[in-house]
Amino acid sequence: MDLPPHPPPAGVAAPWAARALPAGVLGAAAAALALAGAAPDGVPPARASAALAVVAGVALIPALVARRARASAVLLVVLALVSALAWGAARVETTGPAAPPEPSWITTHVVVETPAVPAAGGGWRFRARVLASPHGPEGPAGMRLLMDVTARDPPVVGVHLRVAGRLRPAAGADSPAWWRRWLERQGIAGRLRAARAEPIGRRGGAAGLRDRWRNWAAASAGAGLTGDTHAVVRGLALGGGSLLTEATATDFRESGMWHLLAVSGQNVTLVALAVLVLLRLLGLRGVAAPLVAAGVVVAYCLACDGGASVARAGTMGVLALVAELRSVARMRWTLLLGGMVGLLAWQPRAVWDPGLQLSFAAVGGLFGLAPRIQRGLSPRLPERAAALVAMALAAGLATAPVLAANFGTISPAGLAVNLVAVPLAGPVVVLALVGVTGAALHPWAAEGPAALAGLGADLLRAVARAGASPEWATVAVPRWSVVPLALLASAPLLPDVARRLGLGTVARRPGARRATATASLAAVALAALLWPVRTPAPWPPAPALTALDVGQGDALLLRGPGGESLMVDAGPPARGGGRPPVLGALGRHGVTRLDALLITHGDADHAGGAAAVLEHIPVGALLAPPAPADGEGEAMGAALLAASREGVHLRRLVAGAALSAGPWRARVLHPRAPLPRGGSPNDASLVLHAAAGPLSVLLTGDAEGRALAGAPLRRAAVLKVSHHGSADPLLAAVLERVDPRVAVISVGAGNPFGHPHRSVLSGLADARVPVLRTDLAGDITLAADPSGAVPALIGR
Repeated sequence: MDLPPHPPPAGVAAPWAARALPAGVLGAAAAALALAGAAPDGVPPARASAALAVVAGVALIPALVARRARASAVLLVVLALVSALAWGAARVETTGPAAPPEPSWITTHVVVETPAVPAAGGGWRFRARVLASPHGPEGPAGMRLLMDVTARDPPVVGVHLRVAGRLRPAAGADSPAWWRRWLERQGIAGRLRAARAEPIGRRGGAAGLRDRWRNWAAASAGAGLTGDTHAVVRGLALGGGSLLTEATATDFRESGMWHLLAVSGQNVTLVALAVLVLLRLLGLRGVAAPLVAAGVVVAYCLACDGGASVARAGTMGVLALVAELRSVARMRWTLLLGGMVGLLAWQPRAVWDPGLQLSFAAVGGLFGLAPRIQRGLSPRLPERAAALVAMALAAGLATAPVLAANFGTISPAGLAVNLVAVPLAGPVVVLALVGVTGAALHPWAAEGPAALAGLGADLLRAVARAGASPEWATVAVPRWSVVPLALLASAPLLPDVARRLGLGTVARRPGARRATATASLAAVALAALLWPVRTPAPWPPAPALTALDVGQGDALLLRGPGGESLMVDAGPPARGGGRPPVLGALGRHGVTRLDALLITHGDADHAGGAAAVLEHIPVGALLAPPAPADGEGEAMGAALLAASREGVHLRRLVAGAALSAGPWRARVLHPRAPLPRGGSPNDASLVLHAAAGPLSVLLTGDAEGRALAGAPLRRAAVLKVSHHGSADPLLAAVLERVDPRVAVISVGAGNPFGHPHRSVLSGLADARVPVLRTDLAGDITLAADPSGAVPALIGR
């Protein structure tokens, strides 16, 4: 007679729990480090956490002596949690950003730490570190700076420069949260626009050797290639897309292929596997092969651009390789969590880094989701095809919640496009690195592999162009869509969850597979029900002005029937690290590109969303007023930095400048000169008169009656009321000169400033000018009626 198995003795952990203990301990440590980095002001201080760790450690000793397995496991997890919390809190305190410098003119020595990229205003932008105290006002050695220099050739990494220029803080009170977090992760405290920069030498030692290796590798990658072909090969091999033209960069972003131009764990794994295959062909096996492969991986990471992101990629690539070689599922998760603990222990603030989140999410998807998806596809597809589709789906499902949370977008086209792009990118990376290796022997030895890599790069450009062409290539989603996306991603894990909860008998019943499939479909259905189905407003059939509802700020669109669009101002920045309102507003109207973005002045409620617009939407040009004598505001500075990164041309405007976008013709009426030192930014706001057929508009930014008194104002059918309807004693004079048929006030509901002021509303009523307000009507779209007499409201 068969007897049931004996239950485990009391106090003895189940076998699967014992095997999962290392991952549990590392998971607790990773969660604590992430908490310390994400909420540095909301976790217990380091000393309090250390005291709790001592208590947990003391309690663990008798549990171990008595061999109480469950109690020991729980106390180990608690010990890991509070110890990591103590360490993370201490690291947050010691790795905080340096104190921002006082605005001043300084002369100092710096070393170039990152490759220079073209700056929006001309010249080059890079990150640098101060080597010596300046001869002028205080600027301590070791401070990291964002630098702008004017030079014909970019300075290379490792060069020492003697610079003189205006130093100011890198972030201000109105800087968006994402910008502050980025500065914190990079350790940047100040910005310096150098009036002069003189090379005075190079750094030596180990850092100097790394500089020379990295600069040589960058020069050797893609040898003999030119243009976008060279830029793609170099970006795939060593990371970075700053050399791409705007058209190609846009294609890679909108098709979901931009990740290929950042050094990832996949790149590192490809390098390691290629070295292992070569070593096996040469007969080198045993322990020596992994050691040589590890050395090559280190050398590769040292040659790449990206700093911390390359360290993350190297860690994840090596962990993925080790896990694959061991072929033990629980070892994969232990290594994954171990890598996360190592990276967060060094810099807990990196938990905010979208790149780190995407890296771990993608690898977690490959470990946890891909095998399950492949098992479901194997009966219907060949083995290799099933594996490829499973990896693409797993990575896409796992990273979708991260993309939605950080960027408010997902790329449906990316799932299909990457099925082709990822396998194609692998050989291009290998060929490019073979070319770099060949260049060490002779320059001509690099050109053959580089030419083959160039063919692959051209194919990737064609795939990116095809993937970016559909209107649904990139879809804007709200942040709450993280919940249905996470439910969708977790559906393939339901059977394992059931077994871990003791429901293994149920999972093995004949109908279990059908029930699992039903549960997965239910998760998909729930995600579909919760998914925001939002059809963009129809594009206006005639030239139109749209005042976007972005809260307390300005963002206005001039659109033409052929898809042309010029945006004036970009509204306020995001709150709490989310997306700025302007991105959602543009999505509501189906705007996927801008002919130009014009910023009237640097106040945060006009320029705060500009950087995000430049990063998420292709923009033909950035138009801005002359640089003020006191320096750019923080919001405008972030916009200029984003324009520089994205390769968007910057044009400074003064009175008399002419613009055009489709049927729209515009002229700048004010100001005639840059803002003087100490002047009000509102008085130097750009004022624009634009017309398309019978529709004419006067866009005043924040320039009120005093500033407009000397401007050559013209009659306009639509007046955008200055400064959100702030009190203006000279409004009547402006109305008399402009003679508008309709007034639009861009203003936030319940704003603390009392805008629009009752005197402004009374003045408009006295002049018999109808008023439309974004706080009451939301988005407002006006177009000329057939007679051209009164602009017609065609949409909200």
